[in-house]
Amino acid sequence: MENEVCIAMSGGVDSSVAAALLRREGFKCFGVFMITHDKSSRDREDAERMAEKLGIKLHVLDLRESFKRVMDYFVEEYKHGRTPNPCVYCNRIIKFGELYDYARQLGAEYFATGHYIHQKNGRIYAGIDEKKEQSYILAMVERNVLSKVLFPLGLKEKQQIREIARELGLEVHNKPDSQEICFINDENYFDRLERERPDIVKKGNVYDTQGNLLGRHEGIHRYTIGKRRGLGIALGKPMYVVDINSETNAVVLGERDDLLKRRIIAENVNWLTEPIYEEFEARVKIRYNSPPAEARVYQTSGRLHIEFAEPVSAPTPGQAAAVYVPEDDKLVLAAGGWIARD
Repeated sequence: MENEVCIAMSGGVDSSVAAALLRREGFKCFGVFMITHDKSSRDREDAERMAEKLGIKLHVLDLRESFKRVMDYFVEEYKHGRTPNPCVYCNRIIKFGELYDYARQLGAEYFATGHYIHQKNGRIYAGIDEKKEQSYILAMVERNVLSKVLFPLGLKEKQQIREIARELGLEVHNKPDSQEICFINDENYFDRLERERPDIVKKGNVYDTQGNLLGRHEGIHRYTIGKRRGLGIALGKPMYVVDINSETNAVVLGERDDLLKRRIIAENVNWLTEPIYEEFEARVKIRYNSPPAEARVYQTSGRLHIEFAEPVSAPTPGQAAAVYVPEDDKLVLAAGGWIARD
């Protein structure tokens, strides 16, 4: 139906206000709540209450079976010495994958979310609220999908959204933001990993950068590049995880400077603009909460070669690299890729 929008409603303040703003703009809206794990009931109740208050129909889609793919990915990445980014992965295959397809099947012309992302003329720009800016998590979403997605909150700040919710009488106006990884809840990552895949627990050796044996570890899944605390080895000075080798089941510790890298490679490149084949200047984010760093980038055989103007700390295999290109005083999200081992 023309101008009909399906809004992904999580039961939080952002998606609720996004739905309200779309209705204010004259769109015909309906919502969809996705069940991804067994502890979704409280959020579902909130989503149902907000949809009723806003006068829109809410569909509920059970994606628990599909979401097992995210958990499998989460475990496999740790098993192979990489640090997974389940939110980026989930956005590609679940939220902007199966949920988007479901919305289209229900007749929606557009799909919308409560992300703090600015989109204009089919291009993705960083949102204006630096603390909430979320364009990074779209780095691996298919370009053709994003052309049909609306982001009503992209030019607003979080406090504005809470104020709008309060003015509208939405009880979720002061609801805390959800945690980064929805399926972990209050559980320890390691406990969840070890319960899901007991075979992941393989003890091994810990070395320094010179190859000297420092001690033993309880499994490489307990480590990520840049980790400092909880290493289980006292060396009299701060030490960090600088390498994780799944083939040898070894963890390598080094000093802070050993984390610095000037060059990285990103694989499985996903372009959100027209592909750029010549070398180009860019700004690159190597994790969600890091600022974009100046770099030069070129592409070969589906890989992005990224050379930073200044070394960056702890680029982590398995995380996404989001590549932005300057446009006037803004940054356009051009491409994404998974950071590879050297």
